[in-house]
Amino acid sequence: MTSLDGRVALVTGAARGLGLGIARELASAGALVYCADLTSADSAAAELQQIQGSPGGLSVWLDILDRSAVAATLDGILETEGRLDIVVNNAGVGQQFAPLHELDQGSIEHVLNVNLIGTLNCCAEAATRIADGTGRIINIASHYGLVGRANYAPYCASKAGVIALTQALALELAARRITVNSICPGTMLTDMVRDAYEQRAIVAGLGAVGGPELLASFTSDTIPLGRTGSPSDVGRMAAWIASDAASFTTGAAFNLSGGETLY
Repeated sequence: MTSLDGRVALVTGAARGLGLGIARELASAGALVYCADLTSADSAAAELQQIQGSPGGLSVWLDILDRSAVAATLDGILETEGRLDIVVNNAGVGQQFAPLHELDQGSIEHVLNVNLIGTLNCCAEAATRIADGTGRIINIASHYGLVGRANYAPYCASKAGVIALTQALALELAARRITVNSICPGTMLTDMVRDAYEQRAIVAGLGAVGGPELLASFTSDTIPLGRTGSPSDVGRMAAWIASDAASFTTGAAFNLSGGETLY
């Protein structure tokens, strides 16, 4: 039911972390995956080529803040493959762990622009190019888009915006049987999360080396399922949403936090 044989996908921010985990799972399910990133995604695409039975992956450079570049990338995929079925908008940035009043305007705008405007650009261009019936747009939001977090105000606002964008676009594209859903990951074991906990440890006076200890303590105290998530957890959910098994699901914000938002 989760077969993606014959489908063509684009994953942004696919060079590492959650994006790479998503690309792996889509390729494993049978999709040809274009790995897009602001840095080289060549190694990610090469890894997908090694997945047994997979059509593999291709690497493209993409700045999601350049809407014309997004349009050109999608047109290139359509010209080469003849179809586009799945767009996963994963590219995003974190922020400095600090109260809102301590953040400068540039830092605030960077988070909002990349996480929200960049995702909006990709959604807008995908909407006119993605296949009717099999089309799936999947936006990677965050559990911090569902519940607020002190010292992460711009990030929370950007991800809440992604969830609202998802719901609005789901209504716009429903008549074409294109589904639009979001995934809200909780604490995931990625470089971005490691960096965030290093910042928190420094603020707490523990020094950078206290980051792993702080993360372990947070995991045991606040995640009911007792572990951090992984890129493969997000990837498997994305593969299901992209498949025919989820054809009656649209406008959803899937909470993938191990129960973290329940506290």
